[in-house]
Amino acid sequence: MKEYQFGTSGALEAVGPIIGYSRSCLSTSLYLEKHKLLLDVGPLSCYIKGSVDATKVLITHLHHDHWSGLISLLGLKKCRDKFDPVRIYSPRGTISFLKSLLSELRYKRALSIDLTTESESIDNVENRIPIVLHSLEANRSIETRDGLVIEAFNATHRCESLAFKLDIQGRKEEEGTRLLTYTGDTNVEALLDEDILSSQVLITECTYLEPEKTEEAEERGHMSLGNVVGVESNFKGDCILLVHFKANYTDEEINKSISSYTYSRVTPKAICTKISDAE
Repeated sequence: MKEYQFGTSGALEAVGPIIGYSRSCLSTSLYLEKHKLLLDVGPLSCYIKGSVDATKVLITHLHHDHWSGLISLLGLKKCRDKFDPVRIYSPRGTISFLKSLLSELRYKRALSIDLTTESESIDNVENRIPIVLHSLEANRSIETRDGLVIEAFNATHRCESLAFKLDIQGRKEEEGTRLLTYTGDTNVEALLDEDILSSQVLITECTYLEPEKTEEAEERGHMSLGNVVGVESNFKGDCILLVHFKANYTDEEINKSISSYTYSRVTPKAICTKISDAE
């Protein structure tokens, strides 16, 4: 899979490598190696180099291509003797489903996990993986134990869905800019926020390439490349990564479409498009 390394200085060093794969209806999952963090956990998550070491998982919504790799990932962790606690951050309305599913799989002895809470010990017991479920709501933030600040905001999609702004505790106050924003699946309304457009790294969906598909994208809670081009001039950060292209586009079509536009500041990059890149 393709890896994006942003450099060794300043804010981009704080992001570190981003590795993953994303295609609409197939799988979306991006791994921030430096923070042991998965942005969504689609069916191909286990193929991402290093993902078995993830201790934090952000789930934007419950469409299968964004969450259904969670079970495989937890199973692989057991096989690789990776028993560190895993914290799963997901929209409030999805928590009961995830808790019920994981509880049932544990009861059936299909997963070696223990569901726990912040108030309980999360030390490993009997070679099980401690799982902590965190309920997220829009416009509220949570700080992880290693100092990562996760702020959720509403995404406009066809089901309950959140997008995420990520930063390191205290960094935004010092630097004046957000470290990273990940939109998940949403239409262009999610990009009409100055705070988001000033993120150092913006990872945003781009399901459709054709300009004539913009209206359809809007109706289905998605974006077209034209939407991204429309906001690029207002982007004040360093890098725009595009994900979630429709599965029937070839890499050549994607790259040709991106290069056909003139950009005033930052040329977007397509990330992780080939299934054959999976390791």
